[in-house]
Amino acid sequence: MTAYNQVGESPPSNLVQAKVAFQAPAAPRNLSATALADGSVKLAWTAPPGGAVNHWIHLRDVTSGATGFTRHPFPVSGQTTTLTELFNGHTYEFQGDRGQRRWRRPAERGRDCHGTARATGSRDRLTATPQSDGSIKLSWSAAERAKSYWVYRRDVTFGHEQFSRYHQPFGATTATLNDLHDGNVYEFKVAAVGDGGEGPAGAVVTATAKVTPPGAPTGLKAEAGSGTVKLTWTPPVGAQYVLGLPA
Repeated sequence: MTAYNQVGESPPSNLVQAKVAFQAPAAPRNLSATALADGSVKLAWTAPPGGAVNHWIHLRDVTSGATGFTRHPFPVSGQTTTLTELFNGHTYEFQGDRGQRRWRRPAERGRDCHGTARATGSRDRLTATPQSDGSIKLSWSAAERAKSYWVYRRDVTFGHEQFSRYHQPFGATTATLNDLHDGNVYEFKVAAVGDGGEGPAGAVVTATAKVTPPGAPTGLKAEAGSGTVKLTWTPPVGAQYVLGLPA
């Protein structure tokens, strides 16, 4: 170093050296992995003291036969992260590092994590409403992560012991079933389907298929002609034809 004033700068002082070295952080502890219902895996750990630094996550797909760990492309600044780009039903191993210090979940705590994406949530509040044309309309609450729904039915009147699944899934939370026998009692239940397969069915509801007779025609008028009478009326909702009877 040198000194200076109004006159000028002094000669340099003696030379000294110092080597800069950053101390590697301690390893984080208590790494855990929890498989979530949507097929992702949540990792959590306890950070070591020393201030905030980033963490790298390394994973290995055991099911696919991977022999080495692959580092996740983005570091994590907190103490939890959720990995979503995983294959359904595969088992993974996870490890991480902080700076140059790497930690691994101890084997005695179980380092494998098996995740399955399954549609969950409520098919509760399932309702079955008979329609006047003999069909039955089903309605239910949406299930989390569901992409479609299977409807199951059982004909109680015919003595069916097992539920049969409708021939096609439904993408919405309503379904109207038409191929029913008039006057028969049916039981229904609904199961949600997601990326991991079919979830459990919800509560069973009961309804009777019944074709309701239409109401009476209204506004009947008679217009006399040459040896004829012309009748006009307003047909009721649901009527297919009207019978005219003489008084």
